[in-house]
Amino acid sequence: MKTKLRFDLNNIFIPLVCIISLFLACTKTELVDYQKEEKNRILEYKIKTATGELLGAIDNDNNTITVYIPYFISLSVLDATIKLDEGASLLDVEGELINLDGGLEPIPLGQNTKYIVESSTGARRSYTVIQKIAAHSSPLTVSYIGAVEGVTLEKPVHSLLRLTGNFESTNTQAKFYFKDKLTGKTHDDFVSINNIVSGSPNYVMTINILPTALAGEYEVSMEHLGRKTNLPDIKLKYTPGIPGFFLSTTKYAPGEEMILKAEGYGLLNGAVYDNNNGVFIGLKRVYLKMDKAYVYLTPEGFSEDLYNKEIPLEIISWNRSEVRVKFPNLPQGKYGTFYAFGKYFPFITDIGMGFYFDFDEQTNWGNGVLLSGISSTLEVL
Repeated sequence: MKTKLRFDLNNIFIPLVCIISLFLACTKTELVDYQKEEKNRILEYKIKTATGELLGAIDNDNNTITVYIPYFISLSVLDATIKLDEGASLLDVEGELINLDGGLEPIPLGQNTKYIVESSTGARRSYTVIQKIAAHSSPLTVSYIGAVEGVTLEKPVHSLLRLTGNFESTNTQAKFYFKDKLTGKTHDDFVSINNIVSGSPNYVMTINILPTALAGEYEVSMEHLGRKTNLPDIKLKYTPGIPGFFLSTTKYAPGEEMILKAEGYGLLNGAVYDNNNGVFIGLKRVYLKMDKAYVYLTPEGFSEDLYNKEIPLEIISWNRSEVRVKFPNLPQGKYGTFYAFGKYFPFITDIGMGFYFDFDEQTNWGNGVLLSGISSTLEVL
């Protein structure tokens, strides 16, 4: 008996198709385009100093450059050199091209800045330069020169203030904070730093209390090159601005602008001197008055009716530092005048040609305050 073999084509064809499909799937190669890295990086960032160079730490993942500045290096600006990827250009934050042939513009110490690097294909990357001060290890200790322990120091605005402390650097990058004891508001724009001088055992810092500072009682704190400290309380006050004397070469025509500037930041024999420091607030009027007893020369045609007369000076504009007025209509010619020698404003009471000021009641300064005058001669053109 013979056995017949039967072939079911469906049973053979379907598995065969699956095997062929699997083979093709395993051998197929998918081509992926190569992503070329854009050449828009900063490769090197260096700061020039008197003692060498500081290398910026470049982080291309976060696009930052961190510059660590030792406290003892006296820098006011960062003078940097930069190296870019080949073919790349440097732009400012506005997207304007920076010409590196002349070098980078110096960056003020303490001010972070941004740069944009553009590759030859136009791809851009933005970097932030971050400054960090490596502070001194000892705590900052500072006190006011001339202050009495237990007594609040009083200072007029528009004056100098000296401090002594372990600054350990002549770098003037410092910040002061004045917290108003009445309102609680903190001000950081009352002073500017004049200089720091090394001394033994401590350094001396001189600061300018600006004419725009507000009168009041304040808690004071400061920071210098990464270190912070609290200072004793201080009271700031307003005193009248003193333009002082006009020199013997003074010449004015009627209607000509005349500038009366308040004296400030006074020094006497190298020491801080506050008697003449002041500002203008609550100004109402300025006038000229002549005292016959102290005038020795007048021009032809001068009328004696002008003596002891309040001759107004039209105010053009004024702020805390200066008053701009128009010179009054006086007869042309030369005037000779003098004053009670040995005195200075505001203690002078007798002068041939003096400039007087009227102030609002809130100032408590009153009217007819003699703050300026002609020292010897005046010519009216």
